[in-house]
Amino acid sequence: MWVKPQEMLVSNSLLWVTETSSRFFCLQKRRGHGEKRGFGAMVVGTWDNIRDSKPRPFRILLHNAESDFSYVVASAASLEEAREDWAWLQETLVPTLETFDDDLQAMDFAQAKIHSLVTMEESRHEGEEPLDPERLKFREVEARFHRLFNLPDQEKLVNYYACALWKGPLPRHGWVYLSVNHLCFYSYIMGVELCVVIRWCCLAQLRHETGKFLSEGIAVCAGSGGNNGRELHFGMFVNIRETFELMQHLTRIAITEILLGSTKQDAYSFLSALRAASVEKKPLSKVLDAKKQTEEYRRKFRLPSSEILDGFVECTIWNQTARSHILGKLYLSANYICFESKIAGMLWVMLPMREVSQVEVLSDSSSFSNGFVITTRQNKNAVVFASVEEREKICSTISSFLGKSIPQARSSSSDDFTVQPAFLETYPVPLSPRRETREKAKEHKWNLYFSENGRGASMFRTRELVDLAQIGIPESYRVEIWMVYSGAGDRMASQPHLYQEQVRKSSTLKCLTFEEIERDLHRSLPEHPAYQSKEGIDTLRRVLRSYAVYNPIIGYCQAMNIIASVLLLHADEESTFWLMASLCEQLLPEYYNTRVVGAQIDQMVFESLTQEHLPELYELLKTKLQILSMISLGWFLTLFLSILDHGVALQILDVFFIDGARVLFQVSLSILKSIEQQLLGCHDEAEAIALINSFLSKLGQKPFQDRRLREGELKTCSAQLTISDVIKQSYEMYGFISMETIEKMRATARLEVGQNLIQSSKRSLIRATMDNSKFTRKELDSLYFWFDEAHLQTSFWSRLPSFQMVGPSHLRMEPTIDCDRFCMLFHYLSPWKLGAQNSSIAKRAFRLLDMNG
Repeated sequence: MWVKPQEMLVSNSLLWVTETSSRFFCLQKRRGHGEKRGFGAMVVGTWDNIRDSKPRPFRILLHNAESDFSYVVASAASLEEAREDWAWLQETLVPTLETFDDDLQAMDFAQAKIHSLVTMEESRHEGEEPLDPERLKFREVEARFHRLFNLPDQEKLVNYYACALWKGPLPRHGWVYLSVNHLCFYSYIMGVELCVVIRWCCLAQLRHETGKFLSEGIAVCAGSGGNNGRELHFGMFVNIRETFELMQHLTRIAITEILLGSTKQDAYSFLSALRAASVEKKPLSKVLDAKKQTEEYRRKFRLPSSEILDGFVECTIWNQTARSHILGKLYLSANYICFESKIAGMLWVMLPMREVSQVEVLSDSSSFSNGFVITTRQNKNAVVFASVEEREKICSTISSFLGKSIPQARSSSSDDFTVQPAFLETYPVPLSPRRETREKAKEHKWNLYFSENGRGASMFRTRELVDLAQIGIPESYRVEIWMVYSGAGDRMASQPHLYQEQVRKSSTLKCLTFEEIERDLHRSLPEHPAYQSKEGIDTLRRVLRSYAVYNPIIGYCQAMNIIASVLLLHADEESTFWLMASLCEQLLPEYYNTRVVGAQIDQMVFESLTQEHLPELYELLKTKLQILSMISLGWFLTLFLSILDHGVALQILDVFFIDGARVLFQVSLSILKSIEQQLLGCHDEAEAIALINSFLSKLGQKPFQDRRLREGELKTCSAQLTISDVIKQSYEMYGFISMETIEKMRATARLEVGQNLIQSSKRSLIRATMDNSKFTRKELDSLYFWFDEAHLQTSFWSRLPSFQMVGPSHLRMEPTIDCDRFCMLFHYLSPWKLGAQNSSIAKRAFRLLDMNG
């Protein structure tokens, strides 16, 4: 490959060996290239491995005896390529150079000629975006990555980092390569090579730890595959945080793809996007960064999974109540304008584009510089932003989004049915004078908040809001607040006819999911009069069936009926449908699929938090009695509605819809803390479970006392304990547990849960296969390993959609295989795998054995 002439002071470097030389040119080979022995080869190889980029092993220099300088004019990856360039020079350029009387003029002419060759090569790609030096360097590293680890070109490198792998007390310096599907490490030190290749989907643990000699490091442990049980420790990173976060992100994608296969549309579409980006020669690291930022944006503001972040900028927002500017970040996407204060939890705002009527640039003044104002349609509220960099560009972007956002009008009624209002309107609960006074006091406090911070989707959301939610939302405002803070209200307003359409679709369908729903309808709050009537059961059926049709990936899961039945008491059925959608997709993602993966992950997170904050109780409930996960799984799946009176649990729902999933962890820890001393006195699991159930059943009704307790053993046992007390205690003692902390712990737990499910699925599949097979268990283990190899490689490097390796828990797994994976398995195991007819024999064998076409 011709390169623009690069000046060098010393041509006869110790790192290069001259292969061929002439009057004007010399062909050199990198010392040690192709040699496995020899001190020089080891030294140069070690030097090249430590350096940031390894040069091509062959180069051609333009030189002259009268000059102290030489010029690199070509480089090559192979001797054949170098000799081809050398032959062209000798046949085409050297005869012309020999006609010059002055060698220096000849060298100037040669440089100009080589420069023109490079320019001609670049002109062939005029339509393509020119590559910067960093991108060119990355391409060279990617080619070396494929060569070192013998991976196909379809395996795309995301990034690479210098580091060391600890082998005993000594580090081996090298490079870690992070690709879409693999973690790879290569080291060459004084003739000793070390290659490590681990699939992301095979990782069981990924930890950021303090390494050797107090330096930070990363530990990885493979839970399946060829490196089963092997733990590796990497250290000496320049940017360990960036490396670890990228590893976590790639592992999450891989585990999600294995667990959910092509049923997880977001994961699969992202892998498709990675493949498309690699075809278009886009840096995959930028695609991953954009994906990560978008996920964080959706999580913070509870936005639909279709929302993609367009960009963000630092600015201030004017708080009219406090009469001050609040510093933070402004986020933009096609359907939302969002703001979050720099001080966590101080203020955040979410403006749907459909609620924005106009955006105007403000004239600079002493109070506002580089500012603009957004006016909302509802109540004509003005939201003022200032100190905005590239203000005109931001306003232009918002205006373009407004042009595409057209508010949809809601129809007055449906032709098929009337939406059922909240059942509390049909079956009202009379309030005592004391309760009525308490409700009015709550309404007064909320009215004050609305007057200061606005109302509806565009209200300012501050810390005071969480304080108000802890004492409960008044019934008159409850559903409105739930809809606003869960994001359900905006989704319903932007798709006003969707629920009616899903009801019509579900009325004409029959499926197994509907049979599961039918079995659970009469188990949903059966003591309430609403569900002792045909009207109540029909309404609950419509909501659950409609959501199963709307989101077939989730469909229906036990616990959804309990939550929906309680929501229908307070909200109409369409609002309940959208609250369920926000709950299953934004607030508790992956909780309600067939394997309740999200709930299992959060159980591991809760166990870790219990171990950290209640170590003695953890030792008892987890290690000795082994009931910690069992008792808390129901709490999380049903949002405490299955174990608390729904009137008491409503206060937990109030805080949950405002403050998110962290409330479940805080309240669970607070419950255990409240009866910690009593639990420590239990001797078996039945006694512990009975104590917890007794405490929860009496929570907020009357003083909780147990005759087994000694007088004065626990202060709260002799006084009335309300759910407000438990929630207040949860914020006082565990309010520092943020969603960022929980997300980090979830990333760690996901690996272990994923590997457990994969191994459980493997055992189930082998057990089912043994009934109809003459293979031994050991042989089936080996066969599964090779099938897994074929499946993963086909999923990684072909255009075929992957399928779900972990099957639904309620279905009997049938061992099936498609033609492409059979052919790869045939290549691994068959004695006829060699020869030109291998592919043809494999396809014929598949057709012969295929029983279902």
